[in-house]
Amino acid sequence: MDKHCKRVVNFDETLAEKAGNNLTKGAFMDSSVVLVTPELAKKFLEHNNNNRKLRQQLVDLYAKQMSRQEWFLTHQGIAFNCDGTLLDGQHSLAAVVKSGK
Repeated sequence: MDKHCKRVVNFDETLAEKAGNNLTKGAFMDSSVVLVTPELAKKFLEHNNNNRKLRQQLVDLYAKQMSRQEWFLTHQGIAFNCDGTLLDGQHSLAAVVKSGK
């Protein structure tokens, strides 16, 4: 186990198993709110080696929203696995780089 990962005790792992959800077993998670600058977004994107194809149209849309200050903190975060591989958020990060915001 990576020293930066923490064991998550699911509030009802038994119920999740009964529902057929085995994703909670052995899950590790840590979260924090971080202001992602264009420089930090570039560094995060260096670890984007196992994601879907980047959709430029979506990046452009997000970048325009960011430039118009229409981008807000939500529950939709940037996700990495324990070895640092980017799992979710490539379009948002690319838009941060493009918008410079």
